[in-house]
Amino acid sequence: MAKRSSKRLIITFDDLPLQEAIRKLFEDSEFVRTESLLIEEEGREWVLQKIIANLPRECIGKYRFERILLSVNQFRKLNREHLKKRLIILEHARKMTVSECFYRNKIGTECSSEVDLDRVKPGKRGGEYTVENTVLSCSKHNRQRGCKEVVEFWRQ
Repeated sequence: MAKRSSKRLIITFDDLPLQEAIRKLFEDSEFVRTESLLIEEEGREWVLQKIIANLPRECIGKYRFERILLSVNQFRKLNREHLKKRLIILEHARKMTVSECFYRNKIGTECSSEVDLDRVKPGKRGGEYTVENTVLSCSKHNRQRGCKEVVEFWRQ
């Protein structure tokens, strides 16, 4: 029996500028969302040029071309729910001067590098994934918090 892979679409805080550049690419009217664009040499070249043009100056050269193309392909394949969450993550990141975990330096444990969207009012209490009800946290702190109230989590 084949083992089913439960591969998560993981992004890190370091990935946020690349993800924002990809979001801008997907808003470009010239962008065609077909896989063939990423297979053909000219298409890959065009995508890479657009992404690099949308990266902040300090991030140019930070990402390998293979990583950029893989990230574009993963973004292209996001289902509606994951895309909604990714766009909320990017909206939070655009508002931050430094992209970091909401709980950084507020509790005693170190952060992980993976980005999670943490609902302030947890899902078990009716909280939804909206910009107003979420913060960016690292995966470690999001899992540690569980369904605790934010203030209760800070005090532990």
